[in-house]
Amino acid sequence: MIYPIIKINALKSLLPFILAGVFSSLLVTPYQLLGQEKNEEVTIIAPYNPTVTAAQKINRNPRIILQENKALPPVQYNIHSVRINTIVAPENPKPSRVPGEPSKDLYRSHIRAGFGNYLSPYLELWVNSLQSDEFNAGAHIRHLSSLGKIKDYANSTFSNTLVEAYGEKFIKGNSLGGKLNYSRNMVHRYGYKPDEFPALDIPDDDIKQVYQRIGFDLGFKSNNPDEDALNYYIMFDGYHLFDKYESNETAIFVNPGISKKMDMFGNNRGQELGLDLRLDYYMNKDSLNTHNSGIFSATPFFNMDLNPYRIYIGLRTDYSIDSTSGFHLYPVIKAEAGLLEEMLVVYAGIDGGLSKTSFYGLSSENPFINSVLPLEFTNNKFEVFGGIKGRVTEIIDFNIGLRHASVDNLPLFVSDTGSVIENTFGVIYDDAGIFRASGELGFRSKSDFGIILRAGFYSYSMKNEEKAWQKPNMDASIEAYYILKENLTLSTTIIARGGMYARSFDNNQLVAEQMNGWLDLSLGGEYRINQQFSAFITLNNLLNNDYLKWYNYPVQKFNVLAGVGFSF
Repeated sequence: MIYPIIKINALKSLLPFILAGVFSSLLVTPYQLLGQEKNEEVTIIAPYNPTVTAAQKINRNPRIILQENKALPPVQYNIHSVRINTIVAPENPKPSRVPGEPSKDLYRSHIRAGFGNYLSPYLELWVNSLQSDEFNAGAHIRHLSSLGKIKDYANSTFSNTLVEAYGEKFIKGNSLGGKLNYSRNMVHRYGYKPDEFPALDIPDDDIKQVYQRIGFDLGFKSNNPDEDALNYYIMFDGYHLFDKYESNETAIFVNPGISKKMDMFGNNRGQELGLDLRLDYYMNKDSLNTHNSGIFSATPFFNMDLNPYRIYIGLRTDYSIDSTSGFHLYPVIKAEAGLLEEMLVVYAGIDGGLSKTSFYGLSSENPFINSVLPLEFTNNKFEVFGGIKGRVTEIIDFNIGLRHASVDNLPLFVSDTGSVIENTFGVIYDDAGIFRASGELGFRSKSDFGIILRAGFYSYSMKNEEKAWQKPNMDASIEAYYILKENLTLSTTIIARGGMYARSFDNNQLVAEQMNGWLDLSLGGEYRINQQFSAFITLNNLLNNDYLKWYNYPVQKFNVLAGVGFSF
């Protein structure tokens, strides 16, 4: 009885599947029968009328259900950084160029030649390398002479000749330079009137003096612009000077130095610590004596740029090399304060130093000196100075300063009474206090006009001598130029000098003879015909003054010099 019950239950479970299969076969059968009976195509031609089924709109608006504010859970994350070493090897970039005006033709050489009254030939030549980032080299030759005479005075002809060559090489931020030069200066000691000495017949050759000098300069210095750079330099130069009367002087100068830039105060402002050394050595010989002497100087310094303040602090130590050698110490302090965005700078300081009076220095200042002279050390024991400088606009600047120095062994020129005609100068020394007030004003337009005015006023307090012999109490100058229509340049120079005193004797009594001041006005013009040719003219001493530059030494009166120039 159990088996029939199982079969009936099985049929009940399969009954829905059986009924579904029968119903599906009944639906498919008519279509299969129709497909078997006919096979034809029907083409319906009618206009196409597309329609869009109407959309069913949802009549519900969205709304936001606000929930209670809940703090966001804290976000925690960890970053595991890994350094990846990379090697970047960029190519050498080509430097960008700033467009500018097209460069004009450059010439290596320029020559000027002219002639003036007093039978004065003039020739000057410049030769120079063209623009280069690697080196610079050139040469210069100059000659000016005069065969003219000054009324009532002895032969006053002169000639000045200079030949020099120079060069500079730039080596990886450093520069190496040098210069060689030769000069020959001839003068006549014409400071007397032959008619006042009728009994004397002095040949021109006896009052003729010739100075010849051979010199050289060598220098090497670093040019490292880095803030912490170590810079250094060494200068080595010298000369050999000899005259017609067996006097000669050989001088050697060695000047090394080193400095280190640093930031000691952590304010990214420049400080510099350095040391300057110098050795000056002279070997002198004249018809009577042979004498060697020199000075060794060492100056450690500290330079601070604390914008707008700048301070230089140093201690100069000079050692005189002579029969009476000794040390001298000089504090050196210089301070500046920039005001009004550096338009106005106030400065002050103290200085000093030892120097050697040289035969070359004296003859360059006054060529009518004796050949046998005492050459002493001059000690600038203490000098204090201060002033104001600045720039009013981009085209006007100025500098006004005061100085006071206490000097031992100041050299002074006096007439040599050992000669009957007294046409030469000797040198004496005296201690002095020197006060100087000076000023400078410059105006420069952008292209066509410029003028510079300078003036200095001096006061001397002598220890033993009655006056500061042959030292003027004032000197001033004005230099100006004006460019008219780009091819015509006009210039003027005015030089003025105040009065000074000359030492003379009357019946063995010292007399301070006053010499008047003077003014010298000169005009010049140059017309550029084209890029290579030009013509020039210079008018000197337009006021036609026969003023005394040195005691008993008048200058030539009005003179003119004209010539041409050529660039090639």
